[in-house]
Amino acid sequence: MLGLAYTFVSMMRQPRFLSVSKPVLAIAALFWVVMLLSILNRHFAMYPSFSNHDQGIFNQVFWNGAHGRWFESSLSSGESAAVLFDQQVPDVAYRRLGQHFTPIHLLWLPIYWVLPFSATLLVLQVTFVAIGGLMLYHLARQRLSEQFSLWISLGYFCAQAVIAPNLANFHDFSQIPLFVFALLLAVERQQWLWAIAATILVFLCREDTGIILFSLGLYFAVSRHSLRFGVGLCLASVAHLLITTNLLMPLFSPEVGTNFLSTSYSRYVGGEHPSTVAVLLGLLQHPDQVVIDLVTPILISILFLILDNTQIK
Repeated sequence: MLGLAYTFVSMMRQPRFLSVSKPVLAIAALFWVVMLLSILNRHFAMYPSFSNHDQGIFNQVFWNGAHGRWFESSLSSGESAAVLFDQQVPDVAYRRLGQHFTPIHLLWLPIYWVLPFSATLLVLQVTFVAIGGLMLYHLARQRLSEQFSLWISLGYFCAQAVIAPNLANFHDFSQIPLFVFALLLAVERQQWLWAIAATILVFLCREDTGIILFSLGLYFAVSRHSLRFGVGLCLASVAHLLITTNLLMPLFSPEVGTNFLSTSYSRYVGGEHPSTVAVLLGLLQHPDQVVIDLVTPILISILFLILDNTQIK
Protein backbone atom coordinates (compact mmCIF):
# COMPACT_ATOMS: atom_id res chain seq x y z
CA MET A 1 0.00 0.00 0.00
CA LEU A 2 2.87 2.39 0.73
CA GLY A 3 4.25 1.63 -2.72
CA LEU A 4 0.94 2.61 -4.28
CA ALA A 5 0.88 5.82 -2.29
CA TYR A 6 4.45 6.64 -3.38
CA THR A 7 3.50 6.07 -7.03
CA PHE A 8 0.48 8.30 -6.64
CA VAL A 9 2.45 11.09 -4.94
CA SER A 10 5.22 10.89 -7.55
CA MET A 11 2.62 11.54 -10.23
CA MET A 12 1.44 14.69 -8.43
CA ARG A 13 5.02 15.92 -7.98
CA GLN A 14 5.69 16.03 -11.71
CA PRO A 15 6.35 19.57 -13.03
CA ARG A 16 3.53 19.12 -15.50
CA PHE A 17 1.14 18.37 -12.67
CA LEU A 18 2.28 21.21 -10.47
CA SER A 19 1.69 23.82 -13.19
CA VAL A 20 -1.62 25.01 -11.77
CA SER A 21 -2.86 28.52 -12.47
CA LYS A 22 -3.04 30.89 -9.51
CA PRO A 23 -6.84 31.36 -9.78
CA VAL A 24 -7.40 27.60 -9.38
CA LEU A 25 -5.06 27.44 -6.39
CA ALA A 26 -6.83 30.41 -4.86
CA ILE A 27 -10.26 28.83 -5.33
CA ALA A 28 -9.06 25.51 -3.87
CA ALA A 29 -7.47 27.27 -0.91
CA LEU A 30 -10.62 29.33 -0.26
CA PHE A 31 -12.74 26.16 -0.47
CA TRP A 32 -10.42 24.38 1.96
CA VAL A 33 -10.48 27.19 4.52
CA VAL A 34 -14.23 27.85 4.37
CA MET A 35 -15.15 24.16 4.43
CA LEU A 36 -12.72 23.39 7.22
CA LEU A 37 -13.99 26.22 9.42
CA SER A 38 -17.58 25.22 8.73
CA ILE A 39 -17.19 21.51 9.41
CA LEU A 40 -15.07 22.06 12.54
CA ASN A 41 -17.65 24.51 13.83
CA ARG A 42 -20.40 21.93 13.31
CA HIS A 43 -18.24 19.25 14.89
CA PHE A 44 -17.37 21.13 18.07
CA ALA A 45 -20.92 22.48 18.33
CA MET A 46 -22.10 18.83 18.13
CA TYR A 47 -24.38 19.67 15.20
CA PRO A 48 -23.37 17.33 12.35
CA SER A 49 -25.52 16.56 9.31
CA PHE A 50 -25.60 12.87 10.19
CA SER A 51 -25.70 11.33 13.62
CA ASN A 52 -22.58 11.50 15.77
CA HIS A 53 -22.66 7.70 15.67
CA ASP A 54 -20.93 7.60 12.27
CA GLN A 55 -18.17 9.97 13.33
CA GLY A 56 -17.75 7.91 16.48
CA ILE A 57 -17.34 4.72 14.47
CA PHE A 58 -14.58 6.12 12.28
CA ASN A 59 -12.83 7.78 15.20
CA GLN A 60 -12.96 4.53 17.16
CA VAL A 61 -11.59 2.56 14.19
CA PHE A 62 -8.67 4.96 13.80
CA TRP A 63 -8.05 5.15 17.56
CA ASN A 64 -7.93 1.38 17.89
CA GLY A 65 -5.75 1.17 14.78
CA ALA A 66 -3.29 3.67 16.24
CA HIS A 67 -3.02 1.37 19.27
CA GLY A 68 -2.47 -1.81 17.25
CA ARG A 69 -6.09 -3.02 17.21
CA TRP A 70 -6.70 -2.57 13.51
CA PHE A 71 -10.29 -1.94 12.39
CA GLU A 72 -11.80 -2.88 15.76
CA SER A 73 -15.02 -1.09 16.67
CA SER A 74 -17.57 -1.94 19.34
CA LEU A 75 -19.88 0.70 17.81
CA SER A 76 -19.85 -1.18 14.51
CA SER A 77 -20.54 -4.35 16.44
CA GLY A 78 -23.76 -2.72 17.63
CA GLU A 79 -24.92 -2.74 13.99
CA SER A 80 -23.89 -6.33 13.33
CA ALA A 81 -26.27 -9.20 12.65
CA ALA A 82 -25.20 -10.87 15.89
CA VAL A 83 -26.49 -7.91 17.90
CA LEU A 84 -29.48 -6.91 15.75
CA PHE A 85 -30.87 -10.37 15.08
CA ASP A 86 -29.33 -12.74 17.63
CA GLN A 87 -29.58 -10.33 20.60
CA GLN A 88 -25.90 -10.72 21.47
CA VAL A 89 -23.86 -8.15 23.38
CA PRO A 90 -21.62 -5.88 21.22
CA ASP A 91 -18.08 -7.22 20.95
CA VAL A 92 -15.21 -4.81 21.66
CA ALA A 93 -12.92 -6.86 19.39
CA TYR A 94 -15.34 -6.74 16.43
CA ARG A 95 -13.57 -5.79 13.19
CA ARG A 96 -15.47 -3.40 10.92
CA LEU A 97 -14.02 -4.99 7.77
CA GLY A 98 -16.95 -7.39 7.85
CA GLN A 99 -19.33 -4.48 7.24
CA HIS A 100 -17.23 -2.32 4.94
CA PHE A 101 -13.91 -3.39 3.46
CA THR A 102 -11.76 -0.23 3.87
CA PRO A 103 -8.04 -1.11 4.10
CA ILE A 104 -7.25 2.37 2.71
CA HIS A 105 -7.56 3.61 6.31
CA LEU A 106 -4.12 2.16 6.99
CA LEU A 107 -2.69 4.80 4.67
CA TRP A 108 -3.95 7.65 6.86
CA LEU A 109 -3.32 5.93 10.19
CA PRO A 110 0.14 7.53 10.73
CA ILE A 111 -1.47 10.99 10.47
CA TYR A 112 -4.06 10.05 13.09
CA TRP A 113 -1.34 8.51 15.26
CA VAL A 114 0.42 11.91 15.33
CA LEU A 115 -2.85 13.85 15.80
CA PRO A 116 -5.20 11.42 17.59
CA PHE A 117 -8.34 13.54 17.48
CA SER A 118 -11.72 13.07 15.87
CA ALA A 119 -11.31 16.46 14.16
CA THR A 120 -8.23 15.11 12.35
CA LEU A 121 -10.51 12.96 10.21
CA LEU A 122 -12.52 16.03 9.20
CA VAL A 123 -9.35 17.86 8.18
CA LEU A 124 -8.37 14.84 6.09
CA GLN A 125 -11.78 14.75 4.44
CA VAL A 126 -11.75 18.41 3.39
CA THR A 127 -8.17 18.01 2.14
CA PHE A 128 -9.11 15.01 0.00
CA VAL A 129 -11.95 16.91 -1.61
CA ALA A 130 -9.89 20.06 -2.21
CA ILE A 131 -7.05 18.15 -3.88
CA GLY A 132 -9.68 16.29 -5.90
CA GLY A 133 -10.76 19.63 -7.37
CA LEU A 134 -7.18 20.37 -8.43
CA MET A 135 -6.98 16.92 -9.98
CA LEU A 136 -10.18 17.66 -11.91
CA TYR A 137 -8.62 20.88 -13.21
CA HIS A 138 -5.66 18.93 -14.60
CA LEU A 139 -8.01 16.41 -16.14
CA ALA A 140 -9.96 19.17 -17.87
CA ARG A 141 -6.76 20.82 -19.10
CA GLN A 142 -5.96 17.72 -21.15
CA ARG A 143 -8.58 18.75 -23.70
CA LEU A 144 -9.92 22.18 -22.75
CA SER A 145 -8.56 25.69 -22.44
CA GLU A 146 -7.43 27.07 -19.13
CA GLN A 147 -10.55 29.23 -18.87
CA PHE A 148 -12.96 26.32 -19.40
CA SER A 149 -10.95 24.16 -17.02
CA LEU A 150 -11.16 26.91 -14.42
CA TRP A 151 -14.95 27.07 -14.74
CA ILE A 152 -15.25 23.29 -14.44
CA SER A 153 -13.16 23.33 -11.26
CA LEU A 154 -15.22 26.20 -9.89
CA GLY A 155 -18.38 24.22 -10.61
CA TYR A 156 -16.93 21.30 -8.66
CA PHE A 157 -16.07 23.41 -5.62
CA CYS A 158 -19.51 25.08 -5.66
CA ALA A 159 -21.55 21.93 -6.28
CA GLN A 160 -24.17 20.91 -3.74
CA ALA A 161 -23.11 17.28 -4.15
CA VAL A 162 -19.57 18.23 -3.09
CA ILE A 163 -20.29 20.71 -0.31
CA ALA A 164 -23.21 19.11 1.53
CA PRO A 165 -21.79 15.62 2.19
CA ASN A 166 -18.48 17.07 3.32
CA LEU A 167 -20.12 19.30 5.90
CA ALA A 168 -21.15 16.08 7.58
CA ASN A 169 -19.06 13.46 9.32
CA PHE A 170 -15.95 11.80 7.94
CA HIS A 171 -16.80 9.15 5.37
CA ASP A 172 -14.98 6.68 3.13
CA PHE A 173 -16.40 8.25 -0.03
CA SER A 174 -14.52 11.52 0.51
CA GLN A 175 -11.37 9.89 -0.90
CA ILE A 176 -12.95 8.53 -4.06
CA PRO A 177 -13.16 11.70 -6.23
CA LEU A 178 -9.41 12.28 -5.78
CA PHE A 179 -8.46 8.75 -6.83
CA VAL A 180 -11.04 8.52 -9.63
CA PHE A 181 -9.91 11.83 -11.16
CA ALA A 182 -6.31 10.61 -10.86
CA LEU A 183 -7.31 7.43 -12.69
CA LEU A 184 -9.01 9.38 -15.48
CA LEU A 185 -6.00 11.69 -15.77
CA ALA A 186 -3.60 8.77 -16.02
CA VAL A 187 -5.72 7.12 -18.71
CA GLU A 188 -5.94 10.38 -20.63
CA ARG A 189 -2.15 10.63 -20.57
CA GLN A 190 -1.81 6.89 -21.27
CA GLN A 191 0.32 6.41 -18.17
CA TRP A 192 -0.85 2.91 -17.41
CA LEU A 193 1.19 2.15 -14.29
CA TRP A 194 -0.30 5.21 -12.60
CA ALA A 195 -3.74 4.24 -13.86
CA ILE A 196 -3.35 0.80 -12.26
CA ALA A 197 -2.09 2.36 -9.01
CA ALA A 198 -5.07 4.75 -8.88
CA THR A 199 -7.43 1.85 -9.65
CA ILE A 200 -6.08 -0.19 -6.74
CA LEU A 201 -6.40 2.80 -4.40
CA VAL A 202 -10.07 3.14 -5.39
CA PHE A 203 -10.62 -0.55 -4.74
CA LEU A 204 -9.10 -0.19 -1.27
CA CYS A 205 -11.59 2.54 -0.31
CA ARG A 206 -14.66 0.28 -0.09
CA GLU A 207 -16.01 -3.04 -1.24
CA ASP A 208 -18.56 -1.43 -3.58
CA THR A 209 -16.26 0.95 -5.49
CA GLY A 210 -16.09 -1.66 -8.23
CA ILE A 211 -19.51 -0.39 -9.35
CA ILE A 212 -17.99 3.03 -10.07
CA LEU A 213 -14.98 1.61 -11.86
CA PHE A 214 -17.10 -0.80 -13.89
CA SER A 215 -19.03 2.14 -15.34
CA LEU A 216 -15.76 3.86 -16.26
CA GLY A 217 -14.38 0.69 -17.79
CA LEU A 218 -17.57 0.25 -19.80
CA TYR A 219 -17.23 3.81 -21.11
CA PHE A 220 -13.58 3.26 -22.09
CA ALA A 221 -14.49 0.05 -23.89
CA VAL A 222 -17.63 1.25 -25.70
CA SER A 223 -16.10 4.56 -26.75
CA ARG A 224 -12.89 2.74 -27.75
CA HIS A 225 -10.98 5.45 -25.95
CA SER A 226 -8.90 2.78 -24.21
CA LEU A 227 -10.46 -0.53 -25.22
CA ARG A 228 -8.03 -2.93 -23.54
CA PHE A 229 -7.84 -0.97 -20.31
CA GLY A 230 -11.63 -0.57 -20.28
CA VAL A 231 -12.26 -4.30 -20.65
CA GLY A 232 -9.63 -5.03 -18.00
CA LEU A 233 -11.18 -2.49 -15.65
CA CYS A 234 -14.62 -4.08 -16.04
CA LEU A 235 -13.25 -7.54 -15.30
CA ALA A 236 -11.20 -6.28 -12.36
CA SER A 237 -14.25 -4.48 -10.94
CA VAL A 238 -16.40 -7.60 -11.01
CA ALA A 239 -13.57 -9.67 -9.55
CA HIS A 240 -13.00 -7.14 -6.77
CA LEU A 241 -16.67 -7.09 -5.81
CA LEU A 242 -16.97 -10.88 -5.76
CA ILE A 243 -13.69 -11.51 -3.94
CA THR A 244 -14.17 -8.90 -1.23
CA THR A 245 -17.82 -9.72 -0.49
CA ASN A 246 -17.62 -13.50 -0.82
CA LEU A 247 -14.12 -14.31 0.44
CA LEU A 248 -12.53 -11.48 2.40
CA MET A 249 -15.36 -9.79 4.32
CA PRO A 250 -16.89 -13.07 5.59
CA LEU A 251 -13.54 -13.77 7.28
CA PHE A 252 -14.44 -11.05 9.80
CA SER A 253 -18.24 -11.30 10.10
CA PRO A 254 -21.24 -12.54 8.07
CA GLU A 255 -22.78 -9.08 7.60
CA VAL A 256 -22.84 -9.11 3.78
CA GLY A 257 -25.45 -11.83 3.51
CA THR A 258 -27.25 -11.69 6.85
CA ASN A 259 -27.52 -7.94 7.28
CA PHE A 260 -27.15 -6.08 3.97
CA LEU A 261 -28.05 -8.17 0.93
CA SER A 262 -30.95 -10.02 2.54
CA THR A 263 -32.69 -6.72 3.36
CA SER A 264 -31.65 -4.34 0.56
CA TYR A 265 -32.08 -6.80 -2.32
CA SER A 266 -34.80 -9.07 -1.01
CA ARG A 267 -36.91 -8.65 -4.15
CA TYR A 268 -34.11 -10.04 -6.31
CA VAL A 269 -32.92 -12.95 -4.17
CA GLY A 270 -34.39 -15.43 -1.77
CA GLY A 271 -33.08 -17.04 1.39
CA GLU A 272 -31.63 -15.62 4.57
CA HIS A 273 -27.97 -15.56 3.50
CA PRO A 274 -27.73 -14.52 -0.16
CA SER A 275 -24.37 -13.87 -1.80
CA THR A 276 -23.39 -11.09 -4.18
CA VAL A 277 -23.34 -13.69 -6.96
CA ALA A 278 -27.01 -14.41 -6.31
CA VAL A 279 -27.76 -10.68 -6.28
CA LEU A 280 -25.98 -10.10 -9.59
CA LEU A 281 -27.86 -13.00 -11.18
CA GLY A 282 -31.12 -11.63 -9.77
CA LEU A 283 -30.41 -8.18 -11.24
CA LEU A 284 -29.65 -9.69 -14.65
CA GLN A 285 -32.84 -11.76 -14.55
CA HIS A 286 -35.04 -8.77 -13.67
CA PRO A 287 -33.75 -5.78 -15.69
CA ASP A 288 -37.23 -4.23 -15.79
CA GLN A 289 -37.39 -4.16 -12.00
CA VAL A 290 -33.90 -2.63 -11.85
CA VAL A 291 -35.01 0.28 -14.06
CA ILE A 292 -38.13 0.80 -11.96
CA ASP A 293 -36.13 0.81 -8.72
CA LEU A 294 -33.68 3.32 -10.16
CA VAL A 295 -36.31 5.97 -10.95
CA THR A 296 -39.06 5.38 -8.38
CA PRO A 297 -40.38 7.02 -6.37
CA ILE A 298 -39.87 9.72 -9.01
CA LEU A 299 -40.17 12.76 -6.74
CA ILE A 300 -37.63 11.45 -4.22
CA SER A 301 -35.27 10.48 -7.07
CA ILE A 302 -35.40 14.03 -8.44
CA LEU A 303 -34.86 15.54 -5.00
CA PHE A 304 -31.92 13.21 -4.46
CA LEU A 305 -30.23 14.67 -7.55
CA ILE A 306 -30.71 18.32 -6.63
CA LEU A 307 -30.61 18.29 -2.82
CA ASP A 308 -28.43 16.97 -0.06
CA ASN A 309 -29.80 13.46 0.52
CA THR A 310 -29.71 14.03 4.27
CA GLN A 311 -32.54 16.53 3.76
CA ILE A 312 -34.81 13.96 2.10
CA LYS A 313 -37.13 12.19 4.48
